[in-house]
Amino acid sequence: MTLTADQITAVELRVSNEKKSSAIAYLLFVFIGGFGTHCFYLGKWGRGTVELFSTIFALAALFAGYPGPTALFLAFNGIMFLWDLFSIPRYTRQHSEAVRNRTVSRYFPNAVNT
Repeated sequence: MTLTADQITAVELRVSNEKKSSAIAYLLFVFIGGFGTHCFYLGKWGRGTVELFSTIFALAALFAGYPGPTALFLAFNGIMFLWDLFSIPRYTRQHSEAVRNRTVSRYFPNAVNT
């Protein structure tokens, strides 16, 4: 059984209501990205937690006067930020696809979206 036009409209309405904005994610990334806020916004809780704690450890090492660990954590954050710079659009698409799949399976369990 495939989805009817009304069912597809209902699913896409749900997707548009829960859609995450790449622009907002990039604003969070630019202004407070060191704390993983853009990852939390996009539902990447594990990655956001890693970025948050990495930044906290880098700041703690900096204030404690340990340049080696500070450089290590900042290099790690830099690599993650470069990755995120190009991955935010993919993360928003993944979120929309997850909402779409969850909605179809929850409300139309016998339907196959073709």
